[in-house]
Amino acid sequence: MLSTNNLFRYATSELSQDAFISWLLSHALKENKNINPLLTECALEFLHKIKGLETVTCINNLLRQVDNIDVLVQGDEFEIIIEDKTYTNTHNNQISNYLEARVNKVGDKTDVFCVLYKIIEQPHPEKGVDFEFTRNILLDMFRKYRVKSDNVIFNDYVDFLEDIEARTQSYKKLPIHKWNDDAYRGFFVYLAKNLNLSPFWWGYVANPSGGFQCYSWNFITSDELDKIGITDEYLDEIYLQIENDIIAVKMTPGKDRDKVNDIRHKLYCYFKDNISDFEKKSFRYGKYMTIGFMKYNEMNYKEKIDDIQKAANNLKKTKILS
Repeated sequence: MLSTNNLFRYATSELSQDAFISWLLSHALKENKNINPLLTECALEFLHKIKGLETVTCINNLLRQVDNIDVLVQGDEFEIIIEDKTYTNTHNNQISNYLEARVNKVGDKTDVFCVLYKIIEQPHPEKGVDFEFTRNILLDMFRKYRVKSDNVIFNDYVDFLEDIEARTQSYKKLPIHKWNDDAYRGFFVYLAKNLNLSPFWWGYVANPSGGFQCYSWNFITSDELDKIGITDEYLDEIYLQIENDIIAVKMTPGKDRDKVNDIRHKLYCYFKDNISDFEKKSFRYGKYMTIGFMKYNEMNYKEKIDDIQKAANNLKKTKILS
C-alpha cells in the first residue's frame, strides 16, 4: 500500500505527472548533467527508448503547454512531443494534430518525434507515435535506478507506479466482489492476451445507476445475422460484454420496436436453452439492449466465457425465426 507520506498519493493529476516528466528530463539538460548523475543516466535512457534518439547525450530546453502539448523537449535538430495520460485516453487526433502543428512551425531541419506517456492500461496500442511509455516499460526502466536512488521525488514516483501495478494485478488474488477498477483493468489485459478475446473496446462506462467496468468482444455483424434470417429491421448486431461480475449478450436494435422485442425474446430463449444459468433483466427498449446474462467469478470465468462464446458462435448457424 502506498505510504500516506508519498507525494504522489496527493499529486495525482496529469499536470502533476507532466511536472514529474519535466523534472526527470531536466537532468538531461546541459546545465544539470552533474547535479544527480544517476537521474541523468535515467533521463537519457528514457530518451534512448525513442527510435532515432539512441545516441542523444543532452537536451537544450523543456517547455510545457506549448500549442497544447503537455511536455515539449527540444534538442539539437530534434523535438519530442510528449502526450501524458493517466486514466484518460487520447481523443480527436490529438497527437497527429500536435505533430502537424510543430512540423509546420519548425520546418524540415528539425525532426519531430511523438511519444505517449500512459501509466494506465488502454485497450489498444496508440497509433501514430514513435514510442509508447506504458507503466510496465517505465517500471522496468525505473526499478534499477530506484535501488540506488536517494532522491525522494523519484523514489516516491516509482513507489506510486508500483502501487498501481499491485492494484492492477490484485485480480489474481482477490475474490471478485473485492475487485476495484484497477483490478478489472488487469483482468481485461489478461483476457485480451491469454484467452484470445480480441476486444472491440474496454474501460469504464458511466451511467445513472453507478457505472461499470466493460469489456466488449465477439461481434456478430448485421451481414452474419441476415444470413440466419435476422434482418436489420430487428437488430444491427449482437455482441458479448463483461459488465463488472456478469457476462451479457447485448444487441443494438433495429427500427421496428415490436419486432425488436419479439426477436429479443426468441434470442433469450435460444441462449437459455444452451446455457442453464442464463438470466434476463427487464426488457426495455434502448440504444443498447441486454438479451440476457450469466454471472461469473474469479474461479470460473474461463468456463463461463467458453460457454457463452460457443452459444454465440452456434447462433450463426441457427434459424431463430420460423
